[in-house]
Amino acid sequence: MPEGDKRWGVVINETGLNFYSPDAAEYWHQRRQLFEAAGTITILKGGAMGDTIRIGPFTRKDANFMRDHLIEHGAATTHVQVRAIPKKPPSAAAA
Repeated sequence: MPEGDKRWGVVINETGLNFYSPDAAEYWHQRRQLFEAAGTITILKGGAMGDTIRIGPFTRKDANFMRDHLIEHGAATTHVQVRAIPKKPPSAAAA
């Protein structure tokens, strides 16, 4: 698949932010509601101390920018990662 055809997201480990990067966690949590309102958050794994979520879809350039922006605000690179968003398989109803 050509690079331009892929959709990208930023996977954020909120538990990691909460425990290891409290300043970055505060910064992120103040902005999370904006992504929720826009419908661009997918919860990949729920947790009592924070979720693992994906924001996007973005272009690769925009996903890198968002990740780098969070890192500049104190997030560790292990807690914010750019990943390709898997394509959804065609539904059986469409057949």
